[in-house]
Amino acid sequence: MRSTPGDGTTKTTNTETAPKTTTTTNPDGSTTTTTESSKTTCSGAICSTETTKTTGGTNADGSSKSPTTETNKQEQPKGDFCQQNPTVAGCEGTKKDGTFGGSCAGGFTCTGDAVQCATAEALHKQECTRLAEKSEQEGAAQSYLNGFAAEIPQAKVDQALNAAGDYDVDVWQQFQEAQQTYVNFTAECLPDLFFDLKGQRYTFDVGWICGIGDFVRMMMHIIAYMGVLSIVGRGFSK
Repeated sequence: MRSTPGDGTTKTTNTETAPKTTTTTNPDGSTTTTTESSKTTCSGAICSTETTKTTGGTNADGSSKSPTTETNKQEQPKGDFCQQNPTVAGCEGTKKDGTFGGSCAGGFTCTGDAVQCATAEALHKQECTRLAEKSEQEGAAQSYLNGFAAEIPQAKVDQALNAAGDYDVDVWQQFQEAQQTYVNFTAECLPDLFFDLKGQRYTFDVGWICGIGDFVRMMMHIIAYMGVLSIVGRGFSK
C-alpha cells in the first residue's frame, strides 16, 4: 500500500493484492496456468480497481504456450468499495451496519446500503397500508353495529332475550298436562245407543268399542315411550 499527497487536499491510497496462480491439467496432457492480481487506487470519493489476468501454460508436447494478458478496469464510489472491503487501507472503520426505523405516522428512516433501504421502505409502506385498511374496516363495522344497536330499544332486546323470564316454559309440566288431558279424554266411553220402534226400545251395547280404545291407547303409550327412549339413546351415543 502506498499513499501519495495528490494536489495537497485529496488523499490517494493504493491497494494491491498478491498474485494468485492456478494450474489446470487438460485431458490432452497440456496445462493452463492463470495468474490474477488487482490494484485499487482510491482518490477522493472514487476508487478505481484494475484487474490483470495472465494465461499461459504448456502444450501437450511440453512446449510453453504464448502467454496472454487481459486487463479490466472498474470505478466505483469509495463508500461502496469500502462496504465490500472494510479491512483494506483507507477503509478501516468505514463499514457501518444499516439501520432503519420509524412509524406509519412519523415516516420511515434508514441509513446504510441504498438497496437495502429501498427494500425496507417498500415493506414499511406495504405494512402501513395494510394496517390502515384494517383499521378502516374495523371502524366501519363498529360504527354500523353501534348505529344498528341504537335503533333497537333496550326493552325490545330484553324481550327478545326473555330477560325477565316471562316466556319461560316448564316442559315437564306441559307434558303432564297434555298427558292428563289425553287420559281424561280417552277414558270416556260412548253411552249405549238405543231407539224406539212401535213402542219397543232397542239398545246397542258399545262397550266393546271402549275395550278396543283402551288397547289402542296402551299401544300409543308404548310407541311414544319407545320413541323417547330412541331419541335419548341417540343423544348419549354422540
